[in-house]
Order: sequence, then structure tokens, then C-alpha cells
Amino acid sequence: MPREGMVELEVSVLAETAAALRIRTDDGKEAWIPKSQIDEDSEVYSLKSSPGTMLVTEWIATQKELV
Repeated sequence: MPREGMVELEVSVLAETAAALRIRTDDGKEAWIPKSQIDEDSEVYSLKSSPGTMLVTEWIATQKELV
């Protein structure tokens, strides 16, 4: 279970910049997520990561309409 204020998403990474990751959720939604909003305990944290669980702030998940 994610910590308070965090949301768990199943994602794959499509692209990466120095500041953000372009992700696709398991239900097909896509969004740019600032790296500053990704929890350090995430399985997915770069373009080289296999699809898996990403923990992001509830705020960014709401802003990007991922929840």
C-alpha cells in the first residue's frame, strides 16, 4: 500500500527527458510525469525500466487525470 499522499500506477515508460517521464498506464492513459513527483520506491523510474509500479504524488495523478 502506498504511503499517504501517494498513488500507485501500473505503467510503462515511453520517453524520458532530464526532468520528466512520458508514461502510459495499464488502461491506456498517457502523461508526462515530473521526476520530482515520482517516489524513490517506484519500480519504474527511467526509460530503461521494465513496465511496473510507479508511485507518484496524489496531486500529480489528479492533475494529469490518471486517477
